[in-house]
Amino acid sequence: MKRMTMMVIIVIFSYLVVNLSSILAYAATQPAETKSSQGNSTNESKNSLQLSNRYIVTMKGNASVSDIEHVIDFVKEKGGQVLQIYMHAIRGFSMSLPSVSANDTVAAIATNPKVVKVEHDAEVNIAPK
Repeated sequence: MKRMTMMVIIVIFSYLVVNLSSILAYAATQPAETKSSQGNSTNESKNSLQLSNRYIVTMKGNASVSDIEHVIDFVKEKGGQVLQIYMHAIRGFSMSLPSVSANDTVAAIATNPKVVKVEHDAEVNIAPK
């Protein structure tokens, strides 16, 4: 029995190591309880921690590299920084924006027809602490 349990643990661990980036990218696109978009720490959810001024932009599955680069160029023009580009599990990118222009930039990006959604990046826990 111990040998079988150990084999199951090894298989699960191996799967997680091989697929960790896909799992994290998928988790980043899923709705989660986050604190309000105003950043009020008193409204923080028990299961998530919003990362200040960081956002994830999810593009449509048929968005080309050129479409993504166009939005990224816009982010850089507004003083933002692209943190990571996603091309496999989802199409899109994560970004950090200056506080003074964050709301306007997010609103402008959300109007792009190739953008599915723009949401706050958040640390998400699957079990309450």
